[in-house]
Amino acid sequence: MTQPQFSRAQLSSISRVADGPLTFWLRRALIRPSNDVAGKGNHKRFSLTEVKLAAFLREAHRAGMNIGAMDAIVQAFRRADELFSGLPHRMKGFGEAMSEARGNYGSIEGLLKYGHITKHQADLLSEIAKAISPERAEEFWFWLNFRDAEGVWVAALDEADRWILHYRTGDDTLETPFAIVFDCARILGPVHLAAQAATEGEVPAGSYGG
Repeated sequence: MTQPQFSRAQLSSISRVADGPLTFWLRRALIRPSNDVAGKGNHKRFSLTEVKLAAFLREAHRAGMNIGAMDAIVQAFRRADELFSGLPHRMKGFGEAMSEARGNYGSIEGLLKYGHITKHQADLLSEIAKAISPERAEEFWFWLNFRDAEGVWVAALDEADRWILHYRTGDDTLETPFAIVFDCARILGPVHLAAQAATEGEVPAGSYGG
């Protein structure tokens, strides 16, 4: 299904990203327009995914994440989106079926170990495993949470000073002070509502970044 398209002013308003950071992110291709219109940026159109990415980047920017780390998160998402957005709908159902159990046990391995999956869920897991290697499973989960505006993720520095994004369960404790928590429901939920209102003509096109 084709995503709704938004003007630059609408993207700024809905994501609450000020014009300065948005201009910089556009130049760095962290945010990408759907069309390739020459001239001023106001003529460009953006998908809902780009609006959500802008809101996610705003959170990272406000928390002090540097541009290199922000770019790494965006590129990881785009790789996942390229692969997983083409999966059959029945495979995407894997994420919805496992959401409650994943919140309690934190990993696919834990679900299997403790037997907290039904026959139907096990069949979905087996099917999706044919398309997604184990090392891509976490990317799949992030992509799904980003799409559905749910789940909590933590970006933390590893031993090599690289920002690593990982899923956080309710019982997790942050072992490093250098961590940024991304609550997808809080960050992206309002974007979904505002974008829906914008497509219905209820949101002015002006920016109110902050």
